[in-house]
Amino acid sequence: MKLPYLPQDYSKKEHIIILSILLLFAFTAFLLTIISTTGSTSDYVPLTNIYLGTADITHINVTKVVPQIGPILAILGTALTAPNRTLDNIFDSLKTISETPALVPLMYLLSNAQNVSQSLISLTQLAPLAISGNPATDTKDLVEISGLLKVSSNESQTLNGLKNLVVPMLQSTNTSNKEDRTTELTLDLLADSKDPLTVAKSLTVLNNLTMEEKMKMIPIFTLFGVTKNITSLIGSLETIVSKGDAISPARSELMLTTLQTMLASNPNVTMAFGTISSLASGDDEKAAIGAIQTMLEDSNNVNTTLSSLSTLIKSNVTQAESSKTSLVALSSIIQNVNDQSKAVTTIAQLASNTDTATTTAQLSALTEMLKATEKGTETINILSQLQTSLNPNSTTFKYIPSLFTLLDASADPPVSFSSLVTLTAWAQQNPQTFIPIMGILSDALAVKMVSEDQLTEMTPTLLEYLRIPVYFQLSIFTLCKRNLEKDILECSASHAVQNLDFRQIIYDALSASEFAPYLNALNIGPNDLYLEGDLLNREHEYVPSIKAVLAMNILGIVFAFVVMINIGFLFWMKWSSKSYAWVIVIFLSSCTALFLGLSCTVLTVVLQVIKSGTYKDAFGVVFTTGVAYSAMMWCSFSLMVISSVVLLWVGITERHLRIPYLMKKNPATIEDLENSSTEADNAIQETKHEATPGQIIRHSTDNSSDFLKNDPDEKQDAVPDIQQTNTSDSS
Repeated sequence: MKLPYLPQDYSKKEHIIILSILLLFAFTAFLLTIISTTGSTSDYVPLTNIYLGTADITHINVTKVVPQIGPILAILGTALTAPNRTLDNIFDSLKTISETPALVPLMYLLSNAQNVSQSLISLTQLAPLAISGNPATDTKDLVEISGLLKVSSNESQTLNGLKNLVVPMLQSTNTSNKEDRTTELTLDLLADSKDPLTVAKSLTVLNNLTMEEKMKMIPIFTLFGVTKNITSLIGSLETIVSKGDAISPARSELMLTTLQTMLASNPNVTMAFGTISSLASGDDEKAAIGAIQTMLEDSNNVNTTLSSLSTLIKSNVTQAESSKTSLVALSSIIQNVNDQSKAVTTIAQLASNTDTATTTAQLSALTEMLKATEKGTETINILSQLQTSLNPNSTTFKYIPSLFTLLDASADPPVSFSSLVTLTAWAQQNPQTFIPIMGILSDALAVKMVSEDQLTEMTPTLLEYLRIPVYFQLSIFTLCKRNLEKDILECSASHAVQNLDFRQIIYDALSASEFAPYLNALNIGPNDLYLEGDLLNREHEYVPSIKAVLAMNILGIVFAFVVMINIGFLFWMKWSSKSYAWVIVIFLSSCTALFLGLSCTVLTVVLQVIKSGTYKDAFGVVFTTGVAYSAMMWCSFSLMVISSVVLLWVGITERHLRIPYLMKKNPATIEDLENSSTEADNAIQETKHEATPGQIIRHSTDNSSDFLKNDPDEKQDAVPDIQQTNTSDSS
């Protein structure tokens, strides 16, 4: 006999339907979470369409991300706009040279083009030099410049100094019919010196004198011409100049006049100076008189020496500040040369030069070059040889301006120069292979240089041609690469949490493509890619976040499975009558929803950080969320939330949940329930006898209405077999 506390509208079928739907929801969430988590781990469609997000580099800013190849792509992109130019004939030419030693110098030449237009012009002008067929003659100047760089400790400084030395000299040769020997004289003087740098600095001091100051120095050069000992003469002049401030010009002139008179009557210099010295009024005058005596004793012509000294004093040279500086410079030169007489003659010739601006620039350039080397003499010797070959009759004369224009446009002049020398030497031996490269450069020069926007538009086509993946699908365990047609090229091996290292991802894609030879030629590694910005600054947060997402997914899967088991037990009426059974399943379902919700939320935040980072860094990388993954995970979360709410509602409203508890609290009602149950059974039996075939029998629960009225909240399902429990309790 069953207890009559099931409500009239209660249906076990409804109970089963609700639990079946909830079981389906839990199973669906369980299955979707598994599929989402393991998406893209197998190379099968549609699993490959399940991923966290996609990085789109179809319009990547190449010049910003890989600045080394920016100028190269600009030149190739410009050449591509020329008539009859296609990607095939451009890259076929490059592929031909990619397996030769010429690729490295060519790539460095193009890569270092800071001013692409100027570099193109210079390279086009220098190209005939590479295929002239006279390597020994046509590359002689390049070889000599290479020698300069070998003895240099600062190649950039050496090349800059060489440019400042040679360019004015070439301009002077082109604009003037006169033979300018200034550079030749200077180099000869420096070549004869023991310390070229010191001599160059001293020559600069002398060159900076005004023409008026140079004219006042003529008597000094006259003294050099009549002396037997130039070194002694320099010392005497320095003494006279240093003591000149203590002796008035009138006093000095009086002493010289007296000395001339005495020597005119008696040419004995020693006797004359013995008398003059006794008239000296102080140590300064005695020192000056002693210096004059030394000069006269070493002179070949006493009268010329005295006359020149008199002119110096009358011109106030001995007391002028410029004279002191000049004498120090002269002294420095004389002390540092091997042939003093030749040095004096050279200095006199240089002093007569009126184009002081050009000479100053050249001396400054020489000083700059000498500062950049510890082998000054060797440097000067190479410069002398180079200066000799740089004449209008030289076959390489016309190429020198283009060479320095190329170096001016280069971001790294020493590397560009050495690359040019290497490439020229190779092209001399392989002209037929190099001619197509010249054609590309000429075509690029013949058309307008492409703009940044035009290059961006070409980027997808260039990347596709070079077989560089343009879409990167990021999953929890794998990374898949797709081409422009969105066909999968490859997927990485599955491993615990795929790292988000954009620098390494892009580098791996480049190194696995047909662009690899050019990448290797430029010696570009992952750290050479410029991807600094917000995204990389927060890159370290990605892996922990995805690990958290994975952990939440795993917990969600486990809890969803346990929820399914508990819902299955609820189909058993005896188990579903237990209050704690419903509490457990509601708790487990809520935890599952919580874990899935946390997973979705954390991933949404992570993907938003990636999106904002790529947008803010302006690399041209566009990151989009994986629609399939997000849809399945949010669907799983929603299903578990709905399941939790329905389970809570059913658990609260189903009457049979609380009847056992009520009966346990009120044992006295058991007898009343049994009596009413007996009466109800009799009424049912009577009704059954009166029923006709096919008639639907309904029974009333009026006999239990008093019990229901005692607790209006207990309105629904009854718990089976409760009578046996009550009987045992009463006994």
